[in-house]
Amino acid sequence: MKKTTLALVATLGSTSALAEGKFFAGASLGVTQTDWADMPATAADVASDPDVYVSTDDKDSSFKIYGGYQLNELLSFRAGYISLGEATGTIGEVPSVGSAFIRASNEMEAIFVDVVASYRPIEKLSVFAKLGLAYSKSTFEVVFGDNSGSATLASSSDKSLAVAPGLGVNYDITPAIGLTAEYEFYTGVGKKHGTNETNTLDEAPKADVGVLSVGAFYRF
Repeated sequence: MKKTTLALVATLGSTSALAEGKFFAGASLGVTQTDWADMPATAADVASDPDVYVSTDDKDSSFKIYGGYQLNELLSFRAGYISLGEATGTIGEVPSVGSAFIRASNEMEAIFVDVVASYRPIEKLSVFAKLGLAYSKSTFEVVFGDNSGSATLASSSDKSLAVAPGLGVNYDITPAIGLTAEYEFYTGVGKKHGTNETNTLDEAPKADVGVLSVGAFYRF
């Protein structure tokens, strides 16, 4: 009778632990790389002009916060916010000619919902693949300037849906606390750029953004 009671208590305890572990929250820091395929300023535009240079900056920092629900050992869901960084492109006169430039910048962020499939090859370590849908926002600005100052030629804030697949790995430090590393790829952030009646860009260029991040999570 005593053994049966102890077994029942152990079973109830393990069931309670599983129930407490179904909800989780986490945060990550990372780096982004933007493929600004529809960028207004490209090297091909000015490759034949020795008086003009082109520079781009497609890398930036990123952070993510999220919460989720672990349905079972294989499947979980999560939702959160991610900063996708900023990409810039500049066309300018070489110093021997002048100081005029045109700079385009695109700052991106998104809220997302992910479906995550996990597999645990060994104790404490699991690998996962995820497929997400993100509601992204691109804040786009074009600035003209020279040594005497600068002025905004065009600016816009565009929203779009982006698909976000990814791969990652989790490591459990304790039953409640874990570490995670992940690579995500957000496709189609922003819109194709267009022109308005003043012939200035009036929509954020479409971009694909890769995010490599590390972070931690806590199971409730």
